[in-house]
Amino acid sequence: MQMKMQTPCPHCGGKGVMSANKCNKCHGKKVNPESKTLHVVVTPGMQNGEKVIFEKDGPQQPDVIPGDVVVILKQSKHDQFNRVGDDLYTEMMITFKEAMMGFKKPLKHLDGRKIEVRSEPQEIIQPFSWKIIENEGMPLKDNPTQKGKLHIKFIVSLPDQLTPEQKELVKEMLKEEKE
Repeated sequence: MQMKMQTPCPHCGGKGVMSANKCNKCHGKKVNPESKTLHVVVTPGMQNGEKVIFEKDGPQQPDVIPGDVVVILKQSKHDQFNRVGDDLYTEMMITFKEAMMGFKKPLKHLDGRKIEVRSEPQEIIQPFSWKIIENEGMPLKDNPTQKGKLHIKFIVSLPDQLTPEQKELVKEMLKEEKE
């Protein structure tokens, strides 16, 4: 982070004058403009709105204690994941067949890893249902080896229409279910 600030003039010692004349470096203002680079360290698990404080690194004036520089973290939006605390939320599109028959699908995590999301053939996924995967959310601030949860909402894509053969299969399946 680059910031503009003022520091006491090194030539006149922040007095604004050298003997009887104005200082030719600060022109009597007692301070010189200066750039200073502050390095903000964002550690895993830090939250939106969290503050990083640089004590007494604010603008300086003679005979005044400099203030603190406070950097407030702002979380960027992500196109796939939404963060709530230490948990991550996302959606996954699955077909009607996958919802009924089971599936294995890769999900690219924020850290680049591929996580296998799966449902077993005997498990029917309802539209808008959730699957929670433990320890696949964001790292915990005080213990980055532990993580929050990953919440996956399933969006089931239904076909626009069925062929006559598919209709017969569905009828047959539902007929067996009633008996």
